[in-house]
Amino acid sequence: KIICMSCRSNRKAWCRSGESNFAQFPIFKFWTGRVPDEDIDLYLRRFCDILHTVKPVDKLGIWYGVRKYKVRLHKNANGHFIQIPNSISLGPYNGRIIYPGQSNTCFICQSTDHQVKDCTQVKCWRCGHLGHKAKDCSSEGRCSLCGVDGHTFFTCPDSYANKTRSQQNPKIGYLLNSDI
Repeated sequence: KIICMSCRSNRKAWCRSGESNFAQFPIFKFWTGRVPDEDIDLYLRRFCDILHTVKPVDKLGIWYGVRKYKVRLHKNANGHFIQIPNSISLGPYNGRIIYPGQSNTCFICQSTDHQVKDCTQVKCWRCGHLGHKAKDCSSEGRCSLCGVDGHTFFTCPDSYANKTRSQQNPKIGYLLNSDI
């Protein structure tokens, strides 16, 4: 509770400082604790610079899956601020991103006229394009984590899981029958 009160009062003071025109306070909500902080940070850095991170806890000191950030939004080639999408899907894990001034868009087609439950479009989770499903996709894929073409979240070399795996010793010892 102290963290939230502190964030609220700090946000008010910070907004008065004139910096609020380029910074936001997105809140990430995942319905699982299995998404590493490093992967969320990597995804978020596609749209903004991370200035501060908080993982609030409940009265018992238990983290409940929400991550809060203070960020500075990136600008596109035209000088407009890049919007952080309101939904995120990293492999099998889906989440919601909420921040002040955010325009609500459909996760599938990015329309502001409706939400995903009312969308008539089909989106491929492999390449991110509309009009087909992953089972019919001939593309190598587009990573939902780093945004690079040629691989998916599961094989992303920058994902925390894959970096950790590659740092571990891949050699496995085998017992020969003569050793027993």
